[in-house]
Amino acid sequence: MFLNSIEGIHEAVKATNYYKSKGDKMKPVIIDKVNFFLNAINSGNLHHQDLFQFTPVPLHSKILRNMLGRYEAENIINILQEMDIIQVNHSYEIGKESKKYGLTDNAKNFKYTPVGVLSERMEKKILNYKNNLFNYYLKDKKIHSKIINNLTKLSFNPDNQKALTALNQNEKGTNKDKYYNNTYEALKEMNGYTSINQYIKCSNFYYTQSHKVNRVFHYFSTIPKAFRESLTLKDGTLLADLDLKNAQPLIMGLNYLKSKRWYTTSDKMLLNDLLSGNFYNKIAEHAKNKGDLEFYNLFTNDYGEFKATVLGQGLYYHYVPLDIIKNAEKYLRELYPDFMKNLREKKRVTGYKSVSIEAQQIEASIFIDGLFSQLDNDQFAVPVHDAVLVKSDEVEKFKIKLINIFRSKFTLLTHEQVQNLFRITYY
Repeated sequence: MFLNSIEGIHEAVKATNYYKSKGDKMKPVIIDKVNFFLNAINSGNLHHQDLFQFTPVPLHSKILRNMLGRYEAENIINILQEMDIIQVNHSYEIGKESKKYGLTDNAKNFKYTPVGVLSERMEKKILNYKNNLFNYYLKDKKIHSKIINNLTKLSFNPDNQKALTALNQNEKGTNKDKYYNNTYEALKEMNGYTSINQYIKCSNFYYTQSHKVNRVFHYFSTIPKAFRESLTLKDGTLLADLDLKNAQPLIMGLNYLKSKRWYTTSDKMLLNDLLSGNFYNKIAEHAKNKGDLEFYNLFTNDYGEFKATVLGQGLYYHYVPLDIIKNAEKYLRELYPDFMKNLREKKRVTGYKSVSIEAQQIEASIFIDGLFSQLDNDQFAVPVHDAVLVKSDEVEKFKIKLINIFRSKFTLLTHEQVQNLFRITYY
């Protein structure tokens, strides 16, 4: 078994007085516990390929106490803070939100690397923790056991040209290159697994659900897109991806419109742009017309980053005075004033985080609760946030299911309108 931790951290820990004060049997346990803590931060950022993209991760105090021990958890956190490796966000709500732990800018200059678990005691503890977690989900026959069992049916084709191109596109020795290579090797290893216990024991494989937004996160949902497009079933069956176009702004916009008795001119334009798929294009063109070529060029050069900017600095941004809002929010307000006025009021009353939470909860009610509660145990499907992987010859069947679920949430739309909201990618 191995954990993912910062390269060379064990040597730094060995130099501390805390480590030196421990007996020979406890010293490897301390190293393991430090690595477990740093592995937890890494696990919460598996969708990021560079340490400078890492964000703080909520870690429940009960888990830290159980895995590290109450006294040692405090000491390990203090040691890592003194080393300028982690930073702690002490803003939390009991029963609602845990403290968040993230890497410092100093730590982001290092590399994450697989490290072995040194003590038998800690290895048993980690395996027991994973077993308990997976058993908790496997007991849920309505949704989670179906998803987990379907994950074990996936197979990775290491010779797929898309996978090979992605593997060799990064500068050698960088964090991104290491991430791609580690993921590639881990996927190849999983091809040989024949039981659920092998997946549970695997250091890379994980499965969890956010209690706040109900999204499901698993190993295959965070691997690079080119690797995911190189997946098949272990029996050779080809797969396809069925995803909701512009899911987050679409859900937010429709959720706003469904509560209105009549639409303003800007409401009608919002609905048209959301349904036509031109939402992001319209924002980019508006920025160009305002002379903001930097913002427009982001759209043409890095569409993914542009979407993230519109979401992060526009729709989901903090509630701040209008004279200091970001350009993304400014352009959204100019294009869709009534929608953005409503959104801004919601942030003021319930907090800016409530906006993204609500959108992701609705998304999960469609792709997790809505879909999987309908499926038989032998039907294959795997959720990837606002999309679902299905057998390529069952795309239309699943599309009809998703259309019906979506229409039950947003009755203002016709069957034809919803039908055009889903995009199909055959692997």
